[in-house]
Amino acid sequence: MHLGKFSRGRLPAVFAAVIAALASLAALLVAGPAQAATSGTVRGVGSGRCPDVPDAGQADGTNSSVRDCHGGANQPPSGADRSACALPSAYRWTSTGALAQPAYGWTSLKDFTTVTYNGKHLVYGSNVSGGTSYGSMAFRPFTNWPDMATAGQTGMSQSAVAPTLFYFAPKKIWVLASQWGASPFIYRTSSDPTDPDGWSAPQPLFTGGIPDSAPLDQTLIADEKNMYLFFAGDNGKIYRASMPIGNFLGANGRYFRSFTASSLSGSWTPQAATESNPFAGKANSGAGWTNDISPLTRADPCARRR
Repeated sequence: MHLGKFSRGRLPAVFAAVIAALASLAALLVAGPAQAATSGTVRGVGSGRCPDVPDAGQADGTNSSVRDCHGGANQPPSGADRSACALPSAYRWTSTGALAQPAYGWTSLKDFTTVTYNGKHLVYGSNVSGGTSYGSMAFRPFTNWPDMATAGQTGMSQSAVAPTLFYFAPKKIWVLASQWGASPFIYRTSSDPTDPDGWSAPQPLFTGGIPDSAPLDQTLIADEKNMYLFFAGDNGKIYRASMPIGNFLGANGRYFRSFTASSLSGSWTPQAATESNPFAGKANSGAGWTNDISPLTRADPCARRR
């Protein structure tokens, strides 16, 4: 069954660059889901650590890091007033040298996504061979960024190009979203994100299209109501799609709903029409060997009750 319909709208061009930057940053924040610690600071669920700003600095260009939680003033409280944190008027970046080199004869590594898991960096990415053949890979978890150079690299048996890795707290599951699957964007789930070959079979995430281009380079972020999908097109535009957060990862199998009406031309009312209470589905079929219920033959519902 299709995961859900995303409503799609094109963002005004003047906001495109800002939204793209914020969405990329937001993906990193969502990847390490946060919760309020007993000290009142923001604590990562996967790492158990807190964001740390040296000397509680607020100047443009102040670097932050992730460290053990200690409740100090330089670790933002969970209820911090975000409106007091203005965006800088200009952005400045610094760069190290290459942190890692491609293994196994790959031409290059790109499209990195990273989370902190059990106190270590966990990085997935795309590998490119010959400039045209794309695959997917993961690094063995490492403690410090300089250690990335010697961390083992593993090519994935399933393709997950341009991945986005994050933990979906409402269902306590890790999610790896990617592009170029059976639909424009797909996702896989796992209880162990460190195993590159332990991900589920792909499921559709976005099945729509955009004018005169192909969707690519997705990132996801959620609020308390919706899951949002931001992505780009080769046409230079940025797009946004969304679905209710309760529907995200909600329908992994096919099920049937039932409706009633006083006449065939009348209004139809849902009777058993949810995945948890379907007319026929995994929840009530007794068939533990499948998530999908195929088309049913017609039967007399009253006869079924006799």
